[in-house]
Amino acid sequence: MHVGMPIGNVWEEWRPSRTTRLVSALAALGCGAIVIPLAIGIATAGTGADVSGAVGLATVFAVLAVVSAIQAFRLRLTVGPEGLIVRNFRTTQIPWSEFQDCSSGVWGIWIRRAGRRPVIALAVDKQPVAWLIEQTRADVVVTAIDGYAHQHAA
Repeated sequence: MHVGMPIGNVWEEWRPSRTTRLVSALAALGCGAIVIPLAIGIATAGTGADVSGAVGLATVFAVLAVVSAIQAFRLRLTVGPEGLIVRNFRTTQIPWSEFQDCSSGVWGIWIRRAGRRPVIALAVDKQPVAWLIEQTRADVVVTAIDGYAHQHAA
């Protein structure tokens, strides 16, 4: 399976909710807005100036900006005729021949593979208050993936 699966071969794709993507994009912009003046201050600090605190703070906000941007723009779980594609911080391809089962959890969809470590698809997580809801979005996604797996096995 290749990463750039043509759109015609995609059965279904899930991303974080629009609200999550919007909040993450705003967090990335906000953190970036904090990093820029810190970086300028560090770059223009005179010789012998103690900038270690500013460097640490800039690093923390830069990491937060990158993680927020990844959550806003990269995370997705794609199902197609060849298997699953999980895009987290890196892309993992799971052919149907390796797929065993999946379940939903607070961090995302846990996908178990034959003879390999499970993969967590961060794009669809189960909310911490899910016990209040009969069926969450994550549960719907798990049911859909199981259906596609049975369809492919037939």
